[in-house]
Amino acid sequence: MANQFVGIIKDVTVASPFPTIVAYQGEPTQTVAGGTFSYQYNSTYLPFGHYGIEMPSIRSDGGVVFYSYLSGAAASSGTSSIEGIFIWNGTGFQKIVVDGDQVSSGQAVTGVSSTAINDHGEVLYFAAKVQ
Repeated sequence: MANQFVGIIKDVTVASPFPTIVAYQGEPTQTVAGGTFSYQYNSTYLPFGHYGIEMPSIRSDGGVVFYSYLSGAAASSGTSSIEGIFIWNGTGFQKIVVDGDQVSSGQAVTGVSSTAINDHGEVLYFAAKVQ
C-alpha cells in the first residue's frame, strides 16, 4: 500500500465525496522519463513533497500538475534524475520536466519544484540551477 498519494475530489457538493487517486508512492511514471514516483535513497521517504510545501495545481478541465521525487528515472539526455514535474490528464501522465532536462538556453536544469498551471496549458515551475 502506498504511504503518500496525490488525489482529487471532483465534486465536493455530493453527500459523500470520493477522492480519485492521481498518483501514488511507488507508481511507475509511465512517461519517457521512466522510473517511479519514489525517493531513490529511502523508500519510506515521501515523494510528493513535505506536507504542503510542494502543492499540486489543477486547471478547469481537471488536469493536475505535481512535483515528485523519482527513482530509476532519466532526463532526456540520459542522465539520472531524482525529481521532476508531471501532469495527469485523467488517464495517464506526461513528463513536464525532470532534473537534467535541457531548457531553451541549452543548459540543464536541476532542483525543479513549485508548480502552477493555467487553462492555456502553461506550467510554471522553479529550478534551483541551470548549468
